[in-house]
Amino acid sequence: MMALGSIERGQRFKWLTGHDLDPVKDLAQYLRGEFQLGAPIRITNWRPDATGQTLTEREVSRLEVLRAMALTLTLRQRRVLWLLYVDCLPWDEACARLHIASSTLAREREGALTAMVPLIYAKA
Repeated sequence: MMALGSIERGQRFKWLTGHDLDPVKDLAQYLRGEFQLGAPIRITNWRPDATGQTLTEREVSRLEVLRAMALTLTLRQRRVLWLLYVDCLPWDEACARLHIASSTLAREREGALTAMVPLIYAKA
């Protein structure tokens, strides 16, 4: 399973390594891989507490990811993600199917992933 980081984990990761942990990139990586196998996303949260760091994990099922897609995205954004990550079409074929330019596909994909992150990363 893929472990995705919360915003708190991203801040800790940046503090430790000097690099950013981007939930949008993590979500895109999950959709390219384990989403197609039906595996859930494992989200890890690091929170400071009185004794140091508290680690909590939770799983977001594939069904919840599809629900986030349905609730937050426009029709075009849903079609972009569906063609790229469910039907596994190459970039140029997805552009041709939707009759849009490559830059528009990139913008719609980024907007869709960004819109889904708050629902998927919401605390349980």
